[in-house]
Amino acid sequence: MRPVFAALVVAACTPAKPAVNPADDHVTEVPNLAPPDAVVLDRLIAPHAISIERRLAPLAKVPTWQARCGALDGKLVAAYRLWVPSGTGIDLASYTILEGDVPATCLDGATGTVVRKAPFTVLGPADIVGPVTASTSNAPSRWHDLLAAVPAKAPYWIASEDRAIEQLFGVATTRYAVTFERLELAPNIYFAGKATLIYAAAGDAAIVARRIKAGEVTLPVRAPDVVDSFRRMRVKQTGPVVDVTFDLGMFGGVTADELAAIAKKLKGDVFH
Repeated sequence: MRPVFAALVVAACTPAKPAVNPADDHVTEVPNLAPPDAVVLDRLIAPHAISIERRLAPLAKVPTWQARCGALDGKLVAAYRLWVPSGTGIDLASYTILEGDVPATCLDGATGTVVRKAPFTVLGPADIVGPVTASTSNAPSRWHDLLAAVPAKAPYWIASEDRAIEQLFGVATTRYAVTFERLELAPNIYFAGKATLIYAAAGDAAIVARRIKAGEVTLPVRAPDVVDSFRRMRVKQTGPVVDVTFDLGMFGGVTADELAAIAKKLKGDVFH
């Protein structure tokens, strides 16, 4: 799942009209994580990874085998998913890093390789999992600083070096990150967070900041309401970095089906 900013990440659960802001006591507190730049996690990131996603409980899931686990309260702290080039590099393969004391029974029947590196469990294709779990390098990954900057309680976070944002604004990023600082699914859907777009030069960032404010976005389908959503984003440029603050309110009038269709088409344009 890849975002056209926040809306497309949560396309499957976005209502047609904005929901009411939940009261603070409706927001579930999540546990403090082990430091996200802990050496063991940093070593489990494939050198050629293109994207990294982190979900906290209860959004974090044990892939495919969740039904075998029973209650994981207090055991599954977070789940990371990483994408790496596969074959010719046009397609992507993925593997998962689970953080916490996940019972071995949860992984019964798992396809591929499962390796434990406490407090993490790595699972995925053998040709990916084997090399990353055998790493002994002390050099930090190129994702090290971004991981260290992820808010400990952000329910959902993704960083990528793919071309999705370039497709939108016509200027290549060096990387980008999207952080949900608040995400509620009940009693009403609500989300708020920030997209951080990193460019090679301040001039590139200035162009993109202006285009976002003007709604100059290239979507794979005609979607004027989505274009209007970009105009409502709060944009700040600092040198080569553009920070875009978002929340549910800016997507008023855009249906979940429309967002999901755009996300699917954009993903296809980027990777195939």
